Amino acid sequence: MPLTDKEREAVTSVAKRFYDHKEFTTHQQLLRELKDPSLIGRLNNVQVWTVNTTVYPPTYCPTVLTFHHCSHPELLRFAKRSVEVVVNQLKTIFEKDYDGRTNHVVSDFLVQLRDSGYSSDLEQITFGLFLTKDIPSTISPALNDAKTAVVSFQINDYILNQDPEKVWDNYVQTYDRIAQEDRQKEDVEQHYQEALQALSEVQNHKRAADKHEKRQSVVSDLRKSIRTDQTRFRTAFNTYKIVTPSIGTGGAGTVHLVEDIDGEKYALKVLHSQAGTTKTKRFQNEIGFCSKNDHANIIRILDHGNLLGLVRDSPHATP
Repeated sequence: MPLTDKEREAVTSVAKRFYDHKEFTTHQQLLRELKDPSLIGRLNNVQVWTVNTTVYPPTYCPTVLTFHHCSHPELLRFAKRSVEVVVNQLKTIFEKDYDGRTNHVVSDFLVQLRDSGYSSDLEQITFGLFLTKDIPSTISPALNDAKTAVVSFQINDYILNQDPEKVWDNYVQTYDRIAQEDRQKEDVEQHYQEALQALSEVQNHKRAADKHEKRQSVVSDLRKSIRTDQTRFRTAFNTYKIVTPSIGTGGAGTVHLVEDIDGEKYALKVLHSQAGTTKTKRFQNEIGFCSKNDHANIIRILDHGNLLGLVRDSPHATP
């Protein structure tokens, strides 16, 4: 989880005390500022600094992550720029002899930089060396007695692979446990949302399947009722009962004599159930043609209907 404002104030205090006075923060100083030992424990666990327990009271030593999480933008920019400058200078020096065994004394190193025309603040170099010491594949340092400054160093061969402009961000991305906690939390939330989405899709599929099953059941029951009662045909406007079945049969269907609910009699042509798509389409065209044309030689359509996708009942003649 992200640092609280109180935690960030404590981190900034550790970073600023070292920058201003080259001193580490003691446990008492930090406890006095936070007034909550559990917060110190939390900051220790995420390794936002290093803890020196070989002395009493224990001291808190700033690292790249301390400055990265401090609430002082100018201090963060200075620290990041210091590391970039130092790594760039280390690469330049190493490329002169490519010898990782060479021991470089910081005081001599600073003199060489000054004599070579280096115009920036040399304090930035000593500050950057202190932060760079914790970045893998850069230097093997020797510290002063107070452990607050690098006095000499050897340059690691892999300095050649370091990009000065990216070395800070690469370190933070790899070692920042606070950001890792945030990413893990985001991953958990994403997986949770994906699980909810998957569950919703399963429920939607089940509802669709249940709806389809119910529809199939209704269709099945309707088909059964049709098979058990072949003497009645219903349209949207009337119901017809067979009076005389099969008064005529052709290649496409059968004609019955039927009467409606008022007792009026009609001829009803029913398409054969085994009729294919072509005959069904032709039958529909026949209904359309007869309905639109009024002529003595064209049978008059009074009603027609469709049963379960098949044109089944079509009274074709007047009483």
